[in-house]
Amino acid sequence: MKCWRCGGFRQPCCAWFENGLKIRVFFGESPVLFRGIDYNKVKGISASDGEVRLNFMDVLLIEDSKTQATQIKAMLESVGLQVRVAYDGPEGLRAVLEQRPDLIVLDVKLPGMDGFQVCRRLKRAPETQTIPIIMLTERDGAQETMSGLQAGADDYIPKDIFATEHLVNTLQELGLIN
Repeated sequence: MKCWRCGGFRQPCCAWFENGLKIRVFFGESPVLFRGIDYNKVKGISASDGEVRLNFMDVLLIEDSKTQATQIKAMLESVGLQVRVAYDGPEGLRAVLEQRPDLIVLDVKLPGMDGFQVCRRLKRAPETQTIPIIMLTERDGAQETMSGLQAGADDYIPKDIFATEHLVNTLQELGLIN
């Protein structure tokens, strides 16, 4: 990554291209300035040894179908979110405790522990109860929807033709994307 201004490589005064975004960095008395970055998706900035790291919103996707997990992950990453995947309930709970996400997208039908149980456990624990949980599932009956909302889910989205659009709208309402 070559600086567009001085031609150097990763010098403390340089600006460089990373992941297609121009990041211009100033150290010293001037504030750190980033161009081409959606500030709503940046939750932290750290700088050391001439390198700047941006920490983006972290989403934990708990989905047992690898195919669906890949599709959902790609969609969430396309709107600028960082996504981790867990493939069952217990793995999802461990992932939350290892690194607290900003959002959880949770399937209902999971091996080991269903999504309702995972949601209830997370909403009962003081350290995780404020994490927004969106249940995204094939179970779209009124009873399942009520069970999901009673378990503490912030939204319950059936996996249908409109699921992606509904998920994006929900993320906008939560202020996670523009």
